[in-house]
Amino acid sequence: MTLEDVVQKLRKQGEKAVRNGWTPEMTRGDETYGLNFSAVKEVAEELRKDPVLADEMYAGSNHDLKVLATYIDDPESYTRDELNKRSEQLYPSPFAEKFCRLVLANSEHAVHFIGEWIRCESCEYRAYAYHTLAELAKKKNRLSDDFYASCLDGIAENFHKEKPDVQQAMQTALAAISKRDAALNKKGKETSEKIGAGRQNGRQVRPEQTLRKATA
Repeated sequence: MTLEDVVQKLRKQGEKAVRNGWTPEMTRGDETYGLNFSAVKEVAEELRKDPVLADEMYAGSNHDLKVLATYIDDPESYTRDELNKRSEQLYPSPFAEKFCRLVLANSEHAVHFIGEWIRCESCEYRAYAYHTLAELAKKKNRLSDDFYASCLDGIAENFHKEKPDVQQAMQTALAAISKRDAALNKKGKETSEKIGAGRQNGRQVRPEQTLRKATA
């Protein structure tokens, strides 16, 4: 299927109500056909992995196409430099989250970018780091408990310094790490208690509230 074929298909499935729900500010100027994400996923299931077609989609200025590209992209086809270049296209949106979860987390360079972005001055990239970490924690891999435990320590230390979008991504990562094994579940509960003992968004949070979110 060519890019033109995909465009025609997406245009036919677009909904005005969905399209009107996206503002230029939310998509950084990218257009949208007005597809919900289940529709994008259905189209992706009709396509095979095709990194060349994905590159064409990334190169355009349509949010729906960029989301679709993350489903058909090939994480193993990227060098570290290529991933770094691609990340320059990201902006806070489902496109960025899907790229982190479907592409970056499945590449051999995931840990490198998590470490780099967690220390980044940009809160956007810190959020991307935790979205990637959350997905990585859901997978079977050879990463040690010490790696994930150190990530939990960082979450506990920095949670209340972050903006809500980063906090939300941290919570997602905390929940995923806590489900890996018994030791990390215990560590996750301790992290939740530390977070809950502090203040979030100007109000006191009871430890059990944060704990339920992290271990649900």
